[in-house]
Amino acid sequence: MFLSLFSRLLINVPSITDNALLILKRYCEDEIKNFGMDILHNLIFYRIPIREKCLDILINLTQNEKNFIRNNAICMTKNLYEKQEFKQLIEVKFILELYRIFKFFLEICFKSFTDIRDRFSW
Repeated sequence: MFLSLFSRLLINVPSITDNALLILKRYCEDEIKNFGMDILHNLIFYRIPIREKCLDILINLTQNEKNFIRNNAICMTKNLYEKQEFKQLIEVKFILELYRIFKFFLEICFKSFTDIRDRFSW
């Protein structure tokens, strides 16, 4: 009962807060009740004003540590990517996500390099 009410609420409410999207993301990460991904899919298709935020959640889920969640997110992303209206947006989202990961990696490496250099400088 609650799940269908939550689903209808998110799909039909005029405005969705970031907090509601965080709750939805938690439901997407639940392996037992996998209804969150269905809601996310519907929001991506029918709620254009929040499409980008929902795609951010989906792209983030493609890197989830749980295989089941990650595989579902990858399959959903692949299916959306095959539709012309989503192709460019998904490409941009993945590029931005890769940039964020690469930047984080460089910051870690650079900090480590700086720490090592400072310790062994003469």
